[in-house]
Amino acid sequence: MSRRSVRAQQVLFGVAVAVALLLLSAIFPHSFPRGILLKGAIFGLAAGLLAVGIILVYRTTKVINFAYGAMGSTAAESGIVAYQRAHLGWGLCVAIALVVGAIIGLAAMCALRSCVTSLAENSKWMRSSASASTVTCPAAV
Repeated sequence: MSRRSVRAQQVLFGVAVAVALLLLSAIFPHSFPRGILLKGAIFGLAAGLLAVGIILVYRTTKVINFAYGAMGSTAAESGIVAYQRAHLGWGLCVAIALVVGAIIGLAAMCALRSCVTSLAENSKWMRSSASASTVTCPAAV
């Protein structure tokens, strides 16, 4: 079976499950409340997006970075706070969250780059000097 037909079957199955749940919630509104189903779908999609992000970070850096979710949630929280407290428009809050996320990402990249650079310089020094026992990152001090 080709990949395209397998993907089409998966999409068709997902649509069938969604339609079945909507029908059940219409027929039995107290047993299958739409709000609960919608919250479950949103939380499931959020968990899936976090998992995809962790996989992408791992495949590009070969490091499992569990701080990925914290960096993204900090940016999202800044947009939510701007919406709730400053009463800004939704589009502007999304732009704020994206800018905050970019700043956090750049700060993390610069910090990691300085650590890697200092570790590389210290490892050259370690090869030439047998008395060095530890290597510390200056950004962590």
